[in-house]
Amino acid sequence: MALYKAGKLIKQIRLAKKETRESLSEKTGISVRTIERIENTSQRMKSVTIGKILPKLLPGRERYFAVCSTAEIGIIDEKDKIQINLAKKNFDEAVALLDVVEKKLDNEGLTNKQYLLWKKSYIAFRNGEKSAQSALVDLENALKITTPDYKKYVEDETSYPYLLQELGILMNIAELYKSLGKYQESEQIYLYIIKCISSGYASGKNIRQLNVINRLNYTKRIQNGEGLAMAIDILEKQYLSCRNLDYSLGTLGILYDLAWCQNEYNKLKGIEKYDREKIKSQLRDAYYLAIAINYESIKKHAQDYFLKEFGHDITE
Repeated sequence: MALYKAGKLIKQIRLAKKETRESLSEKTGISVRTIERIENTSQRMKSVTIGKILPKLLPGRERYFAVCSTAEIGIIDEKDKIQINLAKKNFDEAVALLDVVEKKLDNEGLTNKQYLLWKKSYIAFRNGEKSAQSALVDLENALKITTPDYKKYVEDETSYPYLLQELGILMNIAELYKSLGKYQESEQIYLYIIKCISSGYASGKNIRQLNVINRLNYTKRIQNGEGLAMAIDILEKQYLSCRNLDYSLGTLGILYDLAWCQNEYNKLKGIEKYDREKIKSQLRDAYYLAIAINYESIKKHAQDYFLKEFGHDITE
């Protein structure tokens, strides 16, 4: 789950919707001075104040920033398992878990409908049962359930306080654009997500993990030729920042990609800027970590790449 900072949340939504403090004051009965203080300080807000402001900015959606229903809390583990199985390409298990989640969810809630449309379509795409174009349409429609103006915000580069679920959908939309060969659109969304998260409206482990994975996905777009240096710089910074996130899939992906980029950079430039033994050590770390968390894809990538580049088995 993510922790949302009320003041920054309110300010970002207000600015995105081009609402002035004066007009918001008229709608809520809260003074302009009080709204300004709420937006620009980190002091705690009374629930009654939040209850007056968010419904005016996000009618029908405001509760999702504050609380989860009992049913929603009960399926957090299942949702996490779905995400892990998707990353590991265990599609049958992901589908089975999604069936369990669907039976538990209240299908009338906006975010529940959004979640089911998102996951059903994305799993079908990853499983080869749906085209990238069809999945893209579904995911854009899913995001519009809670944020109808999201495309305008992306095009205008307007920071918006998306929910963790919405950020996940945005990230998958970027992936689908990439699959369709629309690299500019894909890169625009990855950078837009970075901008929104960097505004600081939310915190928590899940937000940090999503930020790591999003930056990892962005670097994959530039992991070639002269883009390698920039990719390495981003990956090194992300690796340092994500070491306290336990052994997550994002950490594993960064560890493997960093070693791969450093080795490819050495080959491209014909120099050993990055130590060969350290690269081998990072690939071994990625290999054994992949075994530990049962991530077959990266385990095989690390093993095959090591053999190809260094001429012997990764375990030797």
